[in-house]
Amino acid sequence: AFGEKGRPAAGEEGAVPPSATLHIELELVSWKTVTEVTDDKKVLKKILMEGEGYERPNEGAVVK
Repeated sequence: AFGEKGRPAAGEEGAVPPSATLHIELELVSWKTVTEVTDDKKVLKKILMEGEGYERPNEGAVVK
């Protein structure tokens, strides 16, 4: 993970020896669905919070 140089200790984190293999346990706590807007995946849409009502902002509108 840190190559031939490893990583020295920093703060409360311990050192990683050169060429070490790290085993990490992760827990997925949440996720957001992402929608592709363009076929080249350069524009993605993620809804952070559903709005209320039917109104849509116009160009230049301030959204709270």
